[in-house]
Amino acid sequence: GLDAVLSNSSLTLVDSLDSLVLFGRMDDFRFAVQWLSENLRFNKDVVVSTFELNIRVLGGLLSGHLLAEKKLPEYRGALLAKAEDLGSRLAEAFDTPTGLPYSRVHLTRGMQGVPDK
Repeated sequence: GLDAVLSNSSLTLVDSLDSLVLFGRMDDFRFAVQWLSENLRFNKDVVVSTFELNIRVLGGLLSGHLLAEKKLPEYRGALLAKAEDLGSRLAEAFDTPTGLPYSRVHLTRGMQGVPDK
């Protein structure tokens, strides 16, 4: 189902990080950054959508990291570490003969975990 394609990766929370700052919801932003820093994991046995995780989760973590660096004095870079972890897991999907990424990738086994590349 859709949850598997998105890896149950707290997509709505990651997606909302920039909006929370834009709307001035700094207590909620601080809570979201802390929660993601402590709980978001990508070491899951699941095949995911390369596009959705790249554009929404990786992009959301990167923009959240930049905002947290500016807005939260106590922030120490955890969202960037999460983004680096996810990026390394997605990278194999971009190693293709055509230069276009595969549509799916397995989060722990890379392309070896995808039945029909």
